[in-house]
Parts: sequence; structure tokens; C-alpha cells
Amino acid sequence: MLELFQKAVLKVTKGKSASMSVRDTKLLLSISTAGLSKFIGLGSTLITIPITLNYLGPVQFGIWMVISGFIGFIGFSDLGIGMGLQNALSKAYGENDKASPKYLISSAYFTIFFAITIITILMLLLGNLFSTSKLFSLKPGENLQEATNALNYCLMAFIAGVPISLVGRILNGYQKNYITNNISLLGQIISLFSIFLSIWLDLGLVGLALLYIVSPLLALLGYSLYFFKINFDLVPRITRVNKIHIKAIMSSGLWTVFVKFIYAVKMSGPVIIISASLGAVAVAEYSIAQKLIGVGAMVISMALQPLWSVYGEAYYRGDRDWVEQTLAKSIKIVLLLTVVGGAIFVLFGLQVIEVWLGNSVLPSFLLIVFFSLWMIASSVNICFTMVLNGTDNFRNQSLFSVVFVSAALIIAYGLAPNYGSVSVILSMLLVAELCLIPFFYVETKKVISKIKSEHLRE
Repeated sequence: MLELFQKAVLKVTKGKSASMSVRDTKLLLSISTAGLSKFIGLGSTLITIPITLNYLGPVQFGIWMVISGFIGFIGFSDLGIGMGLQNALSKAYGENDKASPKYLISSAYFTIFFAITIITILMLLLGNLFSTSKLFSLKPGENLQEATNALNYCLMAFIAGVPISLVGRILNGYQKNYITNNISLLGQIISLFSIFLSIWLDLGLVGLALLYIVSPLLALLGYSLYFFKINFDLVPRITRVNKIHIKAIMSSGLWTVFVKFIYAVKMSGPVIIISASLGAVAVAEYSIAQKLIGVGAMVISMALQPLWSVYGEAYYRGDRDWVEQTLAKSIKIVLLLTVVGGAIFVLFGLQVIEVWLGNSVLPSFLLIVFFSLWMIASSVNICFTMVLNGTDNFRNQSLFSVVFVSAALIIAYGLAPNYGSVSVILSMLLVAELCLIPFFYVETKKVISKIKSEHLRE
């Protein structure tokens, strides 16, 4: 299906403008397949939520949401190596450097294996010091051991998948995001099948969670083997690992750790706060609203992702006009889509949830409203961060994010026990999103003006 869609997009772009650049064609193809892939993936998520909710019940469903949120929280565990590799490959591509990629890829795989080994050891040591009972806030009689086992197995599966997922960053660095999107779609289909298989075999919370985490890795592993078979010169070799290329990856990669960490905290921190303060049922209500309204936000975010590497390539070629025009277009389109989508969610969100899941776990109207506003603000911020990320400008954006996201979480933690889940999303909206927009705007303008000065010096 996606292959036919891609061919149609290419045919339209060729017919539309003979002058359309290869960059524009790849970008349009990547954005189109990203949006379609994410839309289909989120559609399958909306199907599986009522199924898993009925199978697990509100308490265990809430535990599953906490586990998936915690997995998202540690999404920075590759220490930014994947993003650093993507940016380094994007720079090499923009500068027509065909010698560096094989050294960059080998250095990245070596570094990532070393990093996850250290992280695994640290997690094993810390796991003996901290109890998971506080994370889940379970009542007496509820199965803490099953929740703990599910968390531990999912963590092990996630860590094992970190180096496997590196192939997606390689493809993105070469502006082949559309292939990454196809792999993602295949992984989502396998994950969907795993949900039905888990319920049919009655594997319980542990089996369902583990199989769901492992399933997408199969698609990534299969393509990794294929990719290195047809690109044998890029196969990682220990003899190609050197300090110069590790430094090139880590110079931006270390700052991306902060960016990914803050993003993970911003998305998963509220769930953990609600779980610890209000319990698993409150998590279920919050997560259902987040999942529903997140459909729009995640489709837009996924569609914007290809801009990351393309902005980098345009930056190193000194193409300021293209960057400015593309940024302006992306903001206008994002505002149009999110405002319309937000209005639809506010007007019909509760009715959709009631039809979708019944009224056993129904979020409040205010939760729907604030999540809709969050979708608009966060999508605008993503437009700016794509420019900053693609041009290796992580430092200031991460510092701004640390300040505002930390403040939002502190406020949310203080308000949650007395004012519930609504106060959590309101804190994140006002402090972690809206307050960041002017700072990201100014920082992005500085980067764009820098493109011109560098181009003139040449």
C-alpha cells in the first residue's frame, strides 16, 4: 500500500514541477509516508486500547500505561548516539563527503554497544536499591510482582533493541526517511498482531507487554540485515572505529541526550506523577485522553521528522531561502491542522471516547480541552526544533527546555494531589509548551541568519 502511495507521490511531484529539487521530492515523499504510516499506526492503537482495557481491566491497563511511559522516559539510553550519527551523516551528505559514512557507522555501533553495557550494569545495581511499589502505587491485594516482572522484562527487551534501531538513523541521515516509515509501519502491524496473539493465548500483563515491545524490533532487525547485505562497504568493522568519528558523533550526540531526556520527561513524567499521586485508574483516564488527542499531534510530529535531516543538508549547502520558506510553510500548515483538529476534539472528544470505550474510564471535559491546546502549542514548537536539531543547535534549546519542563513538573507534582489530572496537563501546557515558543523562535532566527553569513564567507 505504501509503495503504491510513494509511486503516486513521485508521479505527482514530477508532473507538478520539473524544477522541483531532489531534496523537495524526497522530503514530500518522506512527509507523506510518515503521516500515512503514523495515521495507520495510531488507528491500530485506537483499536487495541479498548481490547487491552477489557482484557486487563482498569488497574492493569493503568500499569501497562505506566510501563510504556517509563520505557519512553528512558528513550535517551543510547546517549544521543543515534541522533549524533544521523546529523553527522546528514552533514557528510550535504558536503558530498563519501568517505566518512563507513567510519561514522562503525564508530556509532561500537559506541552504542559500549554505552548500553554500562547502562545495563547501572540499572541492575540501581534496581536493587529502589522499590517499584512507589512507581505503581498499588493497593494491598493487587499484584505488584506481576507489574514488576512486566517492567523488568520490557526494560531488557528495550535495551536489546537500542542498537537494532540504529539503522533508522542511518536511513534518515541519507534522507531516506520514507524507508524508515515503511519499516515502522511493518513493525506496527506485527505489534497489532502480537496484541491479539497475547490475548488469544492469555499471556496476561507480562506476556502482552513483552511481546508488544519485542514485535517492532523484528522488522528493524530484518531490514538491518538486508541493508548491510546490499551496502556491504558500510558493514560495521572494529578497524574503522576511531576517536575522530566518535567525537563527530558525540559532539552533537551528547546534547541530543538532553533534548531526548527532556522530551521523554515531558511526555512520560506526567503519567508517573499521576500514578504516584492518584493511582493507576487516574493514569488510565489521563492516558486515554492523551492517546486520543495524541493521534493528531503524533501524526504531525511524525510528518515533520523528515525535515530534521533535510534542514541539516540545506544548512551545510548554505541554502537559506529554502530553510526560511520551508519553516514558514510548516508553521502555517501545522497551525491550520491542529486548530481544526483541536476544535473537533473539544466538540466531540468525550462522545468518541464513550462510544469507543464506554463510560467506565471517561476523562473530564477540561482534560480534553487542555490536551487539545497542548497539541497546538507542542506542534508549533516541533516546527522550530526541527531546524535547531538538523543544524546541530541543541545546547540552548536543551537549556531552555530543562528550565521550563522542570518548572512545569514541579508545579504539576505540587498540584496533582489536590486538583487531579487536569492540573498536570495545564501545568505542562502553560509552562512546558507556551513559555518555550518565544525562546525557540528567537533561537531559530539566529540559526537562519547564520546560514547567510557562512554562505557569504565562502
